[in-house]
Amino acid sequence: MLPEVKKLFAICVNPLIFLIIGVNLTIGFFIFTHFAIPSIAYTYTIVIMMLRYDTDRHTSKKIDWFDKIDFNNHHWQAKMDRLFMQFMIMSVLFYIFLWFMNR
Repeated sequence: MLPEVKKLFAICVNPLIFLIIGVNLTIGFFIFTHFAIPSIAYTYTIVIMMLRYDTDRHTSKKIDWFDKIDFNNHHWQAKMDRLFMQFMIMSVLFYIFLWFMNR
């Protein structure tokens, strides 16, 4: 990609990511004050977003913190992604359970 396009991409994408993180924090705080289990999933979502989608403003290159952490090459990122999916599925199931209980 051209450097100008990369700069434009970095300028456009970074605020969007922070907006998404802000919305997640707001929803997460609301959930945390009401339910306990989904708030864990939301906290995990925010942490994952902050770690995975931290971009360098000048190069618009993704900084992947999990690549820098070397836990004896045990595919750490795949494990974290699986754990993240488990948390999200758990929170969705919990919401369905609450919906049935409140009917």
